[in-house]
Amino acid sequence: MDKVNLNNFTVLYICLSQKWSSIERRALFDATFLRNCGGNPVLLCYKNTQVDRESRIEEIPRIYMKREPLKFNRILSFVSKMRELLKEDRFEIVHSYHLTEFWINSFLMKSKLQPSMIFTFNQNLSTSYHSQISKWLLRRVDNVLTLSAEVHDFVCESFALSPQKVKNIGFGLDVAKPDKDASEIVEIGCVVDNLSELQRLRVIVRVFSFLKSHHGDIADSLRFSIYLGPRVYNKRNAKNILTELEHEFYASDIMIYSLQEKESELKNLSILIGMAFEEPLNDFEMKALLNNIPVLFPRTAARQNLLYRYPGIGESYMDGDIREATSKIHKMVKQLKDYTNASKVHESRIYDVHGIDTYAEGLKLAYEGSYTKRQRYLASKRFLPRSS
Repeated sequence: MDKVNLNNFTVLYICLSQKWSSIERRALFDATFLRNCGGNPVLLCYKNTQVDRESRIEEIPRIYMKREPLKFNRILSFVSKMRELLKEDRFEIVHSYHLTEFWINSFLMKSKLQPSMIFTFNQNLSTSYHSQISKWLLRRVDNVLTLSAEVHDFVCESFALSPQKVKNIGFGLDVAKPDKDASEIVEIGCVVDNLSELQRLRVIVRVFSFLKSHHGDIADSLRFSIYLGPRVYNKRNAKNILTELEHEFYASDIMIYSLQEKESELKNLSILIGMAFEEPLNDFEMKALLNNIPVLFPRTAARQNLLYRYPGIGESYMDGDIREATSKIHKMVKQLKDYTNASKVHESRIYDVHGIDTYAEGLKLAYEGSYTKRQRYLASKRFLPRSS
């Protein structure tokens, strides 16, 4: 078989989401990576979402889906669009990022064997998929890619898949650490990317206000910054909540910034507070660790496994638990040097898994490997003798 090159590939990326979280950023990265390799990415998305805006900046070709108000109508619309696109026979790979589209593609592509099918998974699940129907549908997928070893293990347990089809390629982070000046100021920050995280801001602001007013041993050294992502910055819902908390911001010296304008300043934080409870792991949290910044993680199974794998890199807290979050931050501030040193100890191991080189090589091998195996499978189907 001829050597496989990514510059010969046309890949359909499916990211039907209005959010802007780790998984949407991965979809954009993957499409841009293929474009930079000489391939032809095409993104199926909703118009005027953050995925669409960022893809426009990167000049990634896009196909738009109308967002129907009812979920059932959205599913019917997606089925119709996918049937139309698959009939074109121009895609070597179909790559999806959300579970609903993945299951629909698994069904539709049962009778369309030509494109390879790849799925990147990074979400919380409360169920497992080991039924006969699930097994039948899962046979169509060529590779499931995960962004962490913790989620990789979860996928192997939750889906009736051969472990050989599940590949962990990490978060693909490019890190250039700044030289930090010695300072007695403890810079605490959080990133608010979605409206659900914005709702949690009330809890985090109360935590910080309590630390400033009731913990005189650390109060004078604390600074807190909130970085609002593009999905919430200047949005009406965001302004309403921020106005409600305006007095707390003033009284506790809390600063608010645009993430797009100030993202480089995240590298200067002393502690990052994670807000993304909907995700098993978040890319900003992993990037913080690679910059030797300890993290107060939202408590999920994947993050608990991460803390076990790399002890001392941070703590975790329950959603909405003000008392626990306050206690954990106080502990981290008092023992900041120990947490920072722990992240330095584990830095090289974390980068080996989550660095950009590891991710790029893993994505390339997944594309080339899945395409080659599918071509062999199709060739074997063509040459099988017909039964009389």
